[in-house]
Amino acid sequence: MRFFKKENKTQKLMEQHVEVVSRATDHWKEAFWSYLEGDRKNFEDKALATIQLETRADEIRKETQLMLYGGTYLPIFREDLLELLELIDNIADDAEKGVNFLRIEYPEILPSWNKDFKIIVEKSRQAFVFFKEA
Repeated sequence: MRFFKKENKTQKLMEQHVEVVSRATDHWKEAFWSYLEGDRKNFEDKALATIQLETRADEIRKETQLMLYGGTYLPIFREDLLELLELIDNIADDAEKGVNFLRIEYPEILPSWNKDFKIIVEKSRQAFVFFKEA
């Protein structure tokens, strides 16, 4: 239907945004685990992938925002969709901040803490997985 063409494109962009953010959190988790295991090369690769995916998520967010501001969906729904879009994008932003902190500061994390940090990282990642599945 022509009537819902813009809405369908906006929905596809939002779904694409969620997928890119999901991939960014996957790489963030892998980067963090590589950091804890002392695998500097894999850490750098995954950190760079996280940063690139966050940039892509920002591009999709901006395109989606323009469509929403351009009149897709009823005004009563736009505000909620814009807020949801921003909250999802913040997850990718935080993943980027996390890998940048490790890349810049390179803090020493005691091996005895690795297990606890891995649990925290996994639970953080799993929270997004649950959201994505909902």
